[in-house]
Amino acid sequence: MTTNDTIGSDRVQTRPIAPADLIALNDEIAALSRTGASLEDGLLDYGRDAKGRLALLAKSLGDRMTQGVGLADAIAEESRRGNLPPLYRAIVTVGLKSGRLPAALEDVARLAQGYVETRRVIAQALVYPVFILVFAYAMFVGLVTEMVPRFVEFAFEMRIPVSAPLNLLLRLGESVWYWGFGLPIVLIVAFGVWMISGRGNGIQPGRFDQLARLIPWTRTALSQARAASFADLLALLIDHEVPLDEAVSLAGEATGEFSLRNAANRAADSIRRGESTATSLRDAKAIPPLLRLLIVSSGDRASLVPALRIAAENYRRRSLERARLIRSALPVIFLLMIGGGAVALYAAALFGPVTLIYDNLSRSMG
Repeated sequence: MTTNDTIGSDRVQTRPIAPADLIALNDEIAALSRTGASLEDGLLDYGRDAKGRLALLAKSLGDRMTQGVGLADAIAEESRRGNLPPLYRAIVTVGLKSGRLPAALEDVARLAQGYVETRRVIAQALVYPVFILVFAYAMFVGLVTEMVPRFVEFAFEMRIPVSAPLNLLLRLGESVWYWGFGLPIVLIVAFGVWMISGRGNGIQPGRFDQLARLIPWTRTALSQARAASFADLLALLIDHEVPLDEAVSLAGEATGEFSLRNAANRAADSIRRGESTATSLRDAKAIPPLLRLLIVSSGDRASLVPALRIAAENYRRRSLERARLIRSALPVIFLLMIGGGAVALYAAALFGPVTLIYDNLSRSMG
């Protein structure tokens, strides 16, 4: 099995499976395998009891196996259709070959659960800053639609010149139906389409990460979480005797990060050409330096696997610490910045005309 087999040209893209569904399906297959029960009958029964895409996926696997297709081949077909990650196909295949399928599936469940937990913490950390941004946006809409027109009307009545910034705010208020309400509607519709498509629930990071990076400190938390995922996945694959070149490529692809995936694929191709591990990883800058050092310096699989898992745990701990910092500090910073800006804007809009009135009055009395 090669990486190219998992991403061949016949692959049909559909909605990716949600992490919770992958964990549930994985646990069911592990339980059936551990007890020695019929996988095809168990999956068909599970498909009748489950709901949504999980039911369809379980039924599809059960139907294929009833027709004589093996578990690895059935999962490979779902992987080509985009319903299951290529990494899952690799783990099931090597687990079947080594006779350690339940252990391999338990490792998959552990990694998937860790991914879900890390992503949940980061998402929770972003709730308060996003809420503050939404509140500030609503305040700005109220300012340009309610207060600015009154200030401008008052200025005209008092024959006070209207400043350019106030004129700009007035024009924004006049076009509020296009940007003030249209933009949120477009964003809500786009978010709904994104969630319905399944890309918001995929096991691999995507638009969520790209948008989250726009918020301060989040880029570092996501990078550390991705490094933890790469190290854990690589340790899992190597522990189940996947060749290093294929393990590096699959782990890179499973992270969903474009630069990391490309770097891992280039390193894997270099290893397949017979180049040394040090040479192959030298230019793979997207792979964290510590992980490159561990891969190069570890003499055998027995020492590399625990080293990678320790590194993954350290990366994950630092990512969660950064997420907690975001959750505690960022709302305060945003509140001060946005609150201070709003106060300054209101003060300028309110006291600017008043200052001009007193100025005109003093000149007329003088």
